[in-house]
Amino acid sequence: MLNWQGIVVPKKTPDAIVQKLNSALLTTLKSPEMISSLATQGLDAAGGTPEQFGALIKSEIDKYGKVAKQAKLRIE
Repeated sequence: MLNWQGIVVPKKTPDAIVQKLNSALLTTLKSPEMISSLATQGLDAAGGTPEQFGALIKSEIDKYGKVAKQAKLRIE
């Protein structure tokens, strides 16, 4: 099981803003302070593009949607 975190913005956010946020996030994730802080928690930073993150979210929805359907889980 993969544990991940990310930042999402409203769908109609201008691409320039999305790219600026992504660039700032990648810079932060690569900083020695962040790498050290995450390591103390047993975590690794992995950055990527907004498109890669969107694909990850979609794949997780597909994967766990199938699990929920097979287990006949229902929202109450």
